[in-house]
Amino acid sequence: MPKGSVFPSPALWAIPALPVAMVCQAAPRDLVAAPHPQVLWDGDRLVQSAFPGSRMKVSQGGNTVTIEAPPGSIGVSMRKGVASALRLDGQRILLARRLPDGTWTDHSTVLDRPWAEGDLKGLPLTLNETGPDLGFFATNFILGFQHHGDVSPCSLWKLDEATSLKPQGLVPLELDGPVFLPRKGVRKGAVMDLAPRLAGLAPFLDHPVRVEGASIIVSLGAGVLWVVKDGSKRADPVIRLSPPGPGGLEGRDIRPPAIHGLLPLPGGHVIIALRPSGPAQGKPRSMEPVIWKVVNPMTGTVANPSADLIRDAPRTLASGHRLRFTVDSGGRLRFRR
Repeated sequence: MPKGSVFPSPALWAIPALPVAMVCQAAPRDLVAAPHPQVLWDGDRLVQSAFPGSRMKVSQGGNTVTIEAPPGSIGVSMRKGVASALRLDGQRILLARRLPDGTWTDHSTVLDRPWAEGDLKGLPLTLNETGPDLGFFATNFILGFQHHGDVSPCSLWKLDEATSLKPQGLVPLELDGPVFLPRKGVRKGAVMDLAPRLAGLAPFLDHPVRVEGASIIVSLGAGVLWVVKDGSKRADPVIRLSPPGPGGLEGRDIRPPAIHGLLPLPGGHVIIALRPSGPAQGKPRSMEPVIWKVVNPMTGTVANPSADLIRDAPRTLASGHRLRFTVDSGGRLRFRR
């Protein structure tokens, strides 16, 4: 590890049962939130998992099975029936892959060795396969990734022909300038901080929303989506769903997050429940509208959902209350009353 680096050696993360606890202790308060489990569509399979767990539920054709990744796995995901997760095995950090026949196979990663000068540094906490070239989109909002002085919570990785997982570069997040800046000082290995001028973007969704062809980074706080298309090293489009109002992006006004929640739908669109824009609406227990939108992340278009899609959706909610909803294997929204 280069002298002066604030990143721990990768081997430090390979101690069983410690990584998640260490990472959570390092998390800045309110930087990330988890209003619902991670949901993705793998063809007609509905895949649900909870960050940073090792278990996923896969629903298809009315049947649901639970897939348990090998011990020490974090950030399990699926594409084309193949599940993937980072796995901590003693002093090793591996990429575990499960084929559709149920067989798990371990692959080596560059995280097995100490970082050298010029390496991209950082541990993926979520890892989503992005295409047939064995590319992966990774995130770590708590510690971040660092490369040549630049930082980001997002990076690209690839399983090469030698069956080793290697980083391919950072994916910067921009909103009229960098969203994250190199950290000044030490916070248990963290290399980035949210830019002070954009404090109102927090919290971020703790995992990317995955649709076929893209991964979406979500600012719950300000209602901003960064769409990173497969194979790209930049976010495009960047979708602003909710005008923040004066001082909103800087976090000067106190208000609940702009987004109640969002979920991918079959076909690649995303359903989003929004709060009214601007400062907090009304007194506690007063009712405020729930604004429903459907986003096409590939084009950046935002539209009203069909009446059938939100037939059972609440149109109002008590101020300050959370709206909990999920989607079933038929693509229908389900609400927790």
